[in-house]
Amino acid sequence: MQRTIGRFAIIGSFNSLLDICLTYTLGTFVGFPAFWANFISTSICFAISFIANRHWTFQAGSKNLVYHMIAFTVVSLFSGWVIQGVMISLLSAPLTRIIDQLNWGWLSKIPNVGMVVAKLLAISLGMIWNYVFYATLVFGKLGDVIAAHFFRSRD
Repeated sequence: MQRTIGRFAIIGSFNSLLDICLTYTLGTFVGFPAFWANFISTSICFAISFIANRHWTFQAGSKNLVYHMIAFTVVSLFSGWVIQGVMISLLSAPLTRIIDQLNWGWLSKIPNVGMVVAKLLAISLGMIWNYVFYATLVFGKLGDVIAAHFFRSRD
């Protein structure tokens, strides 16, 4: 279990850094609204996460590929698009105002800094959500039972 959590943390940290950079770049320099910047970013990171978590973190092998793809998609996209999307949309502007008012030196000089802080908070909650559901419903024993019942391992 510790090894799995460690691997999940490594993949999650890499993906989170990439996700933050993409979201910030799309939102600040390309001009996308926060929700859409996050939507595009999480979509890209989703593909990377599925491959890495399935093969390295949870070592799922070749069994239940269709089930894993469907379950991983549902769990991840809910986390990325709903949990993160809502948090970022609700918190970006207020956090930017608060940070600007507090005049936190260099931090206050970052354009749209509230979106970055909101994204960090959203990622934290999303990582907890994802690990719990990946370890149980997607790649865990419950996932195996569901896959065996509905998908009969025809992969």
